[in-house]
Amino acid sequence: MFNLSIKVLLSRKKWLFLIAGSIAIVLSSVASIFTASASVRSAIKQKAQNTYGEHTGVLTNISETKTSLLNKNKEITAGVYQIIGKTKVSNDIFATVGWMDKKSIRLGHLRLINGKFPDKPNEVAIESAYLQGSLKNWKINENKSIKIGNKIKKMRLVGIVKNYSSQWSVTEGFEKGVNDFPNIFISKQLAIEYKKNNSFLFKYNESTKDSFEKSLNLIDYYDQQGTVNSRLFNNGLNRCDTIKFLSNIFQLLIVILSLFSINSLILHFTRDQHKKMGIMRSVGASQRALYRMYIYQAVIIFVLSALISIPIVFFIQSLIIHFSYRENSTNFKLIIEMIGISALLYVVLFFMILVLFLKNVKKTGSLHIKELLSQQNSVNFNERYKRVLKYFQSIHIKLLGASAKIKIYP
Repeated sequence: MFNLSIKVLLSRKKWLFLIAGSIAIVLSSVASIFTASASVRSAIKQKAQNTYGEHTGVLTNISETKTSLLNKNKEITAGVYQIIGKTKVSNDIFATVGWMDKKSIRLGHLRLINGKFPDKPNEVAIESAYLQGSLKNWKINENKSIKIGNKIKKMRLVGIVKNYSSQWSVTEGFEKGVNDFPNIFISKQLAIEYKKNNSFLFKYNESTKDSFEKSLNLIDYYDQQGTVNSRLFNNGLNRCDTIKFLSNIFQLLIVILSLFSINSLILHFTRDQHKKMGIMRSVGASQRALYRMYIYQAVIIFVLSALISIPIVFFIQSLIIHFSYRENSTNFKLIIEMIGISALLYVVLFFMILVLFLKNVKKTGSLHIKELLSQQNSVNFNERYKRVLKYFQSIHIKLLGASAKIKIYP
């Protein structure tokens, strides 16, 4: 039966390639919009986190330990830091002195230009923007005397941190050296001497809306001693959600409209084979055998369509990215996710198309052999081809054009 299905398909090569090409356009349209939007979302999120930190909020100067905070709020991940005070680096520039644990450094996406973060009492790292005034020519492993709290200490520079603090969201009552972020980093051993309250970077691993609302609630619980990372939400997470919503809408529209056009193609295809079906039934073929033959045909057509769609996906994806954000990000985890979801989309579309095939074949079960053999059921291919293809192409060109032109500005 499988070999017979192939022979029947090859006897109508024009219909075969028309249906396979049309389904390939649908598959590539849906898959390329998904992969392009996922890649763009990943790039926007990664860029926002590198610039504004990954934390969803900050708590400042509260009388909690990291353990007690996590016990009271089991949904968050958190890093602790302390602000010791400020020190003057030039005539009108003050640098905040403080300590951060490794979790805060990871949540904040802090990066070193050179060296390391301090781990000994006489070591410091400094944000590069504050290498000015008396600290301008401070070199790695060189000692200088700086004021930390109320004491002058001789410290050795062990690291230079890439500028970050000017990009981060700060509390409404921002005060340098009180409720901001370290510009000069000291070790935990030295910070213990000053017995300051803890501050925290925290993150909710939930949807954008839930993370924002829960971050606000947590800050309210601690009497507004902190702030939501509004720059991360406004310039990163909210934009990602908007792109995801729009891409889902376009994918849904393409699938719904395409099913109508593909159903029309399949209807014409099955009608064009009425005579063959009549001959098969006249020699004893059952309706079940005809179903099996059309299932094989649907599988063959879909596999051919999937193979045709793969290079088209990459082409359309690159066009969407180029005409929208012109930036994308891919990593191993994202690639695996995109392949998995794309495969799932293909499987779902296959079963939709299979249902359309079987639905149209079922209609022929009520026809007599004489009606199937009648020439009145034959189809003029050229007329059907021109009308259906024109309708099909107009839908996809408009939808893909619209999806590529959408831009969302911060």
